[in-house]
Amino acid sequence: MPAAPALRSRAAPPSGVVVAVSTLVGGLAAGMVGAVALWPAQWGLGLAAAGLLALMAWTFLRAPVGYTLDGGSLTIHLRRGRKTLGAVACCAPVEAPLAKAVRLWGNGGLFGFTGLYWSKRLGRYHAWLTDPRRAVRVEMTDGRRVVISPADPTACTAARPAG
Repeated sequence: MPAAPALRSRAAPPSGVVVAVSTLVGGLAAGMVGAVALWPAQWGLGLAAAGLLALMAWTFLRAPVGYTLDGGSLTIHLRRGRKTLGAVACCAPVEAPLAKAVRLWGNGGLFGFTGLYWSKRLGRYHAWLTDPRRAVRVEMTDGRRVVISPADPTACTAARPAG
């Protein structure tokens, strides 16, 4: 059986929630930096601002910008680096992956939804989402589950359809 051609997809544009959370946190950080500039003696506020700016930088650099299905493996492209996850068994669309989900570890809306989540419907899964409305569930051959949000979910599910 011939190998499936590589599928490269940009991440979906950020959802309204991602834009709102990122803007709100960015505004808060800017306000904190401005307050420290006005009142330099407030070292505690300066420390909190530095921590918030570091968190923003980390989540910005670790947000997904694209996905590749090539040679049977899934690669998540981040603003800084990439993460290859291994062999893909199948892909299928998934509706509202974050509905009634519990974030076990990760980011809940600052430049994306990334990290480890659990829901009754999907079980435990790793999310690499920019827009949950375009979510695709990727089942790995080792049993892991990943949820991504490509710009074209239909092309992704057609590349490795659920059997």
